[in-house]
Amino acid sequence: MNCRGFEEKILNYIDGELTAEEMLAMHEHQASCSQCATLFEQVNATYNALNDNLDTDLPDAESFTDEVLERYEKSQSPALQTFMRKAIAVAASVILMAGMAAGIIAGTSIANTSGTMEESEYFSALASDFHLNTDENVTFESYLMEQEENGKQPK
Repeated sequence: MNCRGFEEKILNYIDGELTAEEMLAMHEHQASCSQCATLFEQVNATYNALNDNLDTDLPDAESFTDEVLERYEKSQSPALQTFMRKAIAVAASVILMAGMAAGIIAGTSIANTSGTMEESEYFSALASDFHLNTDENVTFESYLMEQEENGKQPK
């Protein structure tokens, strides 16, 4: 067994999850290597401390949250609590009104533009995207028909 193998199996060694042969090899290496013996002592102490602390009773999240909020409220003055409640209500109202205004403006903008474009305007808009309006006689529609007549797929 080398130091790297010892390090890789140290937690399984502490938990007793190795075969008898592996346990013997770990024990022999630990006895012959002072660095791995020190590592074992440190990891074992840390591992045991963590396991001991996991056995303590921890409060459930809901009661912990309630207790923290109760302590916080007791530490605050009534005037500050009243001010904070009003400030939160005002901030929420402003945010709500801003959201509603943005929705109304966006809805009005969409309603004004949807369905009003004629087919020729649509083709002109597409043609300008394809840079086909360099000649007054060339339109997107004529470009598509020319491509279809030549048996080519438009790109």
